[in-house]
Amino acid sequence: DDSDAFVRICFFRISPTCSIMHLEFILTSVYTSHHSLTRNIHVTPLYKSMKSHRKSDSRVQLNTARKPHLHQKKLNQIIIRDFKPRKFNAPWWASYSHAQTILGVLFPRYKPVKYLPHRLTTSTGDSLLLDFLPALHTRTETDSEPLKAVKQTECMIRPIVKSDSFFVQNSKLIGELTGEQFYIHDDTPIVILCHGLESSSRGPHATRISRALQESGFAVCAVNWRGCGIDVDVAKVLNSPKMYHLGFTSDLKLIIEQIHTCIAPKSEIYLAGYSLGGNIVIKTLSELAKDDPNGSKYNIKGAAVTCVPFDPVSSANRGDVGISKLVYISRFLKTLKKKVEVIHGQYPHHNLDLDKVKRITSLRDFDEAVTAPIFGFENREAYYKYADSKPDLQHIQVPLLVLNALDDPLIEQGALPDETHVKDAPVKLVYSKNGGHCGFVDKLDGEAFMPSELARFLLHVHERNKNKMKTEIEAERNDESEAVTAPVSPVYRVPPSSPNRIEVEKQLDEDDELVLDTKISAIHIP
Repeated sequence: DDSDAFVRICFFRISPTCSIMHLEFILTSVYTSHHSLTRNIHVTPLYKSMKSHRKSDSRVQLNTARKPHLHQKKLNQIIIRDFKPRKFNAPWWASYSHAQTILGVLFPRYKPVKYLPHRLTTSTGDSLLLDFLPALHTRTETDSEPLKAVKQTECMIRPIVKSDSFFVQNSKLIGELTGEQFYIHDDTPIVILCHGLESSSRGPHATRISRALQESGFAVCAVNWRGCGIDVDVAKVLNSPKMYHLGFTSDLKLIIEQIHTCIAPKSEIYLAGYSLGGNIVIKTLSELAKDDPNGSKYNIKGAAVTCVPFDPVSSANRGDVGISKLVYISRFLKTLKKKVEVIHGQYPHHNLDLDKVKRITSLRDFDEAVTAPIFGFENREAYYKYADSKPDLQHIQVPLLVLNALDDPLIEQGALPDETHVKDAPVKLVYSKNGGHCGFVDKLDGEAFMPSELARFLLHVHERNKNKMKTEIEAERNDESEAVTAPVSPVYRVPPSSPNRIEVEKQLDEDDELVLDTKISAIHIP
């Protein structure tokens, strides 16, 4: 008919040698099988690397290559498009935002997971405690070891032993220190989980998320930021006045590097985080995208975050009033002040007014008196501007799920990003009417909504990456208008009156070698 149409032909394998006669036969067969086509057939090439070894030889050498994959950015956008988030329905007894937030610490009920405690020493001498959770199919030391090619002295992640004395006396965690090195299957994906402000890897939210990830087939590295962790002796793990903050990405990038180098060099890496941890994940992905657009350097494939405090200025204002200040902020400040006392004792010369810190009653004042000066910011406004992850969303290069509740008592609803902040980045923004801050409680027992949703998204990304060819085929079907094209030279013309003749336009290079196109991607009807 008169409509635009085309026939796509793909040659996945061609013999190393092929004569002009063979090529003529292929094109003639194509034409005769579509004898109703009465117009010239134009072949759009994708490769031009057929060269003859001798002028006298009628055969030409084919340097064939596989069809190039669609750009990873396009694939990531398809992965985001195909993920269907579930709707959260808050029960009547937990429809209030503070009820969701408080009950989220208690319910659904959960059982502790058995971590393998490790430590990572930073360049400043501070110790990060990393709790590893093997996937359901664990490996043993008798299996092939991914550390085989890496000298043990080069790996900065080591098991914690009793002699390290990182925990307070009589801590139950000391009994878990077996000194067992964490191993992982080469094909097992691993998730690096980042907790929120003054939480830990063994808190209720991190434990539920870790278990959901493990049940989905992931190994987990649950991070404890500097000075954080159950029963941690802060004086023994901090070797500098710096702890962590909303935009402190150095530690997470070091963990990613070490896990990729020592623990899981062949595994896909995913990131997950809630509250402050989610903000750090977004900023880390943005920073890595500048030097590693596709995440290929560390094999990062995706991320999922929840309850991210976008726009720290408005979030701090919302948290420092009413019930939020009385219940949540006061608990944060209680542990933060204790750590500042330790820092002041070890570094008395640092610019900290301990008496002033003890009188602080708001998170904004703490950031002004402690966070900003310790990390070199002029004031808290400069710190908040730097820590805001909303401008970083447009730079994300891997599939990212952002799950927030509109009734979050610690995050201003108007500060949440929209599609204008995301632009064409592979980011899925999901906003629930209810959920509070890290709550999303819809039952007292059983599967927790928020952890299972994060795990479901990461599993979706992992499975689609494994089944990449299917994703590419779907992409071509849904977006044929953006098919890759190349200069149409040479052109094979099949005159309608001579179906058995092919006029091949040849183009000789400077070395007088025959150059033809090794791949036919489409037959186009003008």
